[in-house]
Amino acid sequence: AGEVNITGRWLDLASAAPAALAVSLEPVLVANVSLVLPALDAHGAVAAASGVSLPLDAVDLVLEDGTVLLRAASLPWLPLSNLVAFASSEAQALAIDSVGVLTVLANSAGAPAVVSATSRDAGAARGDASAHVNLRPLAGDVDLGVDEGPPFDLWRDGPNGTRVADIRVAVHTGGVAFLLGNLQVDVRLDASQVAVTGCTTAAPWLTCVTNDPVGRVRIFGDSAVPWRGGEAVVLATIALEAEGSEPAAESAVGGTVVEMVVVEANSGLDVRFESA
Repeated sequence: AGEVNITGRWLDLASAAPAALAVSLEPVLVANVSLVLPALDAHGAVAAASGVSLPLDAVDLVLEDGTVLLRAASLPWLPLSNLVAFASSEAQALAIDSVGVLTVLANSAGAPAVVSATSRDAGAARGDASAHVNLRPLAGDVDLGVDEGPPFDLWRDGPNGTRVADIRVAVHTGGVAFLLGNLQVDVRLDASQVAVTGCTTAAPWLTCVTNDPVGRVRIFGDSAVPWRGGEAVVLATIALEAEGSEPAAESAVGGTVVEMVVVEANSGLDVRFESA
């Protein structure tokens, strides 16, 4: 602890009077923590490919003495992990490490991920930010659900008191220059929670086979002429009905590209994607 006077000089100029800098050993608690999540789409979901790591856009701290530390994670002199502890309520979808770097892992299955930072001092000030995760597909991937916002927030009232939903099934061909030739995609659903009641394809050359076995949808076809290309080429829409009066808060759903052949528009060369 102590006090020191500081004078600034630049070329032949000097500060009119020294500034007094006081140093105290008495700790100052964190009074407020605020977080800003990265890579949010137009509907507020974290939108990135699985495995991508993203630092928080901001971690701002306000101390009890009024000191404001904006974007504290970027301050090289501040060991942020000593000040706050990070956590995620849905670590299987959106994990976070000790320095505030997020890792996108999976689509949100139900509730949004609540990312929190809690000060390690006696005040335990806490800041939260929440968002669903909507995975962005890589080339050769299946993309299920809506393309922005919560991926599976789809349930609505159906006939006779039922709850129904439609799930969009799309694939990433590698870009607009890579046109679909033929493919087989399998979609798996939890038959104890949802019933597949129909499937509508986006083109006459595509075929849907449902519930063989129960809870499985197979979409396949061979186009005589190379078809569409892009990051989200829609293949079909699967109709679902909840088993019971209300859909489960979380329900497992997944898709696999068993095989997909795309044609590069300029060269005419085939590119093949297959499941491991």
